[in-house]
Amino acid sequence: MLSDAMVIKSGDWEARILPEIGANPVKLTYKGEDVLRPLADMDALKINPFLWGSPILIPANRTDGGKFTFEGKEYTLPLNEARLNNNLHGRMYELDFKTERVDDTTLVSTYENKGEAYPFPFTIKVTATVDDGGFSRKFEITNTGSGNMPLTFALHTTFVENGEVMVPLGRAHRRNERHIPLYYGDLNEMEQSICNGVSPRGLVISGYFTSAHNVAHIGPYSLTVSENFDHWIMYNNDGYQGYICVEPQAGRSNGLNDGGYICLAPGKTEVFTTRIALK
Repeated sequence: MLSDAMVIKSGDWEARILPEIGANPVKLTYKGEDVLRPLADMDALKINPFLWGSPILIPANRTDGGKFTFEGKEYTLPLNEARLNNNLHGRMYELDFKTERVDDTTLVSTYENKGEAYPFPFTIKVTATVDDGGFSRKFEITNTGSGNMPLTFALHTTFVENGEVMVPLGRAHRRNERHIPLYYGDLNEMEQSICNGVSPRGLVISGYFTSAHNVAHIGPYSLTVSENFDHWIMYNNDGYQGYICVEPQAGRSNGLNDGGYICLAPGKTEVFTTRIALK
């Protein structure tokens, strides 16, 4: 299936995208070198579908108990992190998007959710573009239902570890043993070093943070995101796996349970953008 990926390219940039696997850019290169952690083979997705490329998460991160109440009604999500009694990252990352348009530099993919992926009807349109300066994506999420829709959204963006990272973290969202956030606290010394620039090699980085700015630096690259992303999520396992996740997120982790979401009115569209380029 990897051989069937859609290829878009311009200049020294090339992206390979799988619309049928959540419109995930499973390979992004600059001058032939990997920028995002490339998908090794399809079996790797069975082990962990989130640590390859930049999959779409709706709702973002974890939902405590897989349940939440919105406007007086209780909703249930699958407990796909059963050992911790959570819903983790929703389902958008694994769904088959429809290819609407493709040319040398642009791929447009869409998905219409009628309740199977999230209990509110919506459409999502993803426009991926490569130009001589970098790789951009635009996400247009439209509430197609008759009532309001709570929205949290994230991109589990996994970069190849390639030098220092500098991410503009605000405050840390401290968590319990089930990774459910409890309260905001000040950054510790290691987290402050990420704001100033630090090599992640050997550091164990895992946390939820508010955003202090919308541009992060990962090695020689920058990640610029739209300002409606108000959190950064970071993760690199034990610090020795050769990758670093720098994830823009809109809304809080477990935001469906504590009001930390965007309330999208019927017929309204929320637009998010990202761009990866040289610093």
